[in-house]
Amino acid sequence: PVIFIYRARVLTPDVWKSQVFDPLRAQGIDAFYVADYVAWDGTAPVPEYLAVFDGMHSFNPSVYATLGDTSIATCLTSNSQATKTYSLLNDTAAPRKLWMGTVVPGFDGRLIYGQDSIYVPRDNGNFYRSIWETNMSTNPDWVMVTTWNDYGENTHIEGSVTYGNTYLDMTKSYADSFRSTSSSGGALSINNLQSAFVLPAGFEVTWQTSRAADSELVYGAASGDYNGHVSIGTTSDVHRLVATGLQPGRYYGRVKSTAVDGLTAMSPEFEMIIANEEAPALS
Repeated sequence: PVIFIYRARVLTPDVWKSQVFDPLRAQGIDAFYVADYVAWDGTAPVPEYLAVFDGMHSFNPSVYATLGDTSIATCLTSNSQATKTYSLLNDTAAPRKLWMGTVVPGFDGRLIYGQDSIYVPRDNGNFYRSIWETNMSTNPDWVMVTTWNDYGENTHIEGSVTYGNTYLDMTKSYADSFRSTSSSGGALSINNLQSAFVLPAGFEVTWQTSRAADSELVYGAASGDYNGHVSIGTTSDVHRLVATGLQPGRYYGRVKSTAVDGLTAMSPEFEMIIANEEAPALS
């Protein structure tokens, strides 16, 4: 089962782990836990929460519209990148955390105690369109709609006297687009290629792809001559490969990813300089 936990920040990560998840698992009761993490200052989820939850989302991302210069797009992009790349912080092949995008047509808390300063108008459907497109740009694994029928906060998409079926029709259109893009088809591209941590006798390369694909690195001591090879067959949209047992010097390489439908993307050639006591440099 999947369990979505609203306002996960009311408890510390240690409390969630030691007093909730661990006791349940000790009884043979487990689930896939997705935390609602909305930082009112727009900051990304802290690693301690990502360490104990299986995935992250922001239940009501419309609140980011109240942050002034910090846009919804900036906050959601930051959250998605922090979530999907968290596993790269570990040396072990930890599973990638799930990023769930969340869409909301607007929000009206003016009649709600404690939330009366939060008002995000629907703007004739333009806000809903914008937040769908912003979420789609983060390449989410899932998308959740907030909400079906919460009339009190004016977040409902259910057919109504005021809006008719406008938001149902928009939801169907965007959901169809999301499903077709996330399953197969759609462009495959490589981005955010970089070397990361200092390793004694090698280098680490990380990158992201526009959708799930496998991971392959080829490298060698001469440009275009790649006699070294590292790969992982499992698919993801965040990638990390490590080459070890190398001598200090200049190396050339490329990374390649192939999606399940056979579409392939390859990076331009890059150079890495490995010194005895310095971090590898990627150019």
